[in-house]
Amino acid sequence: MILNGATIYRFSTCIQLDIFKITLFSIKRLYVTFFLSYVEIKRNRALKKIMIKPRGLRFEPLNSIKEKKNKISTRSNFSHTLNPEYLKRKRKN
Repeated sequence: MILNGATIYRFSTCIQLDIFKITLFSIKRLYVTFFLSYVEIKRNRALKKIMIKPRGLRFEPLNSIKEKKNKISTRSNFSHTLNPEYLKRKRKN
């Protein structure tokens, strides 16, 4: 199973990981194993939630990843739609 888009997890701290591996991660009683190469974890301080964004499944040297990160926009087009505050504003408008 490959995670598409941004998956929100609750963490207490903001961490950046180069290679993120989760085994036997339960999603609705379904146990899956998946690898994310270069996972970006962003902290939403108001909601105390962290967004994990996969940057593709290729394993690359850290230097080339940092160069690509500078070119790629850090905010995905769909990430703001997961924010409940954004949804409230959208409903009001």
